[in-house]
Amino acid sequence: MKLLKVLLIIVFNFLIIIFLTQNSNQAINLKFLTYSHENLNVNIAFLLILLVGLIGGYLSTVFIILSHKQKNKILNKENTKLSIELDELRNVTLDVEQESSHDKK
Repeated sequence: MKLLKVLLIIVFNFLIIIFLTQNSNQAINLKFLTYSHENLNVNIAFLLILLVGLIGGYLSTVFIILSHKQKNKILNKENTKLSIELDELRNVTLDVEQESSHDKK
């Protein structure tokens, strides 16, 4: 599985390199909402889009990890609470059995 992942990354990077070298002298007009830039090199536009995608992916991953950590913390607290309650219930049962054995004597 790891080998397949590495192979796919290599192929993807190779395709990007081919794309960038074939279009290195092309200029485009970039328009986004109110921002506009004319005669922008395709390589620079591609790298800007890649950078925005990387930052967006990183931020979404950070928020997902923080959310999971918070849920994990809540579940650990609940688990600790339930473990204490279970231990108390076990001790109560033992105390009742000990009292009944003392009463029989």
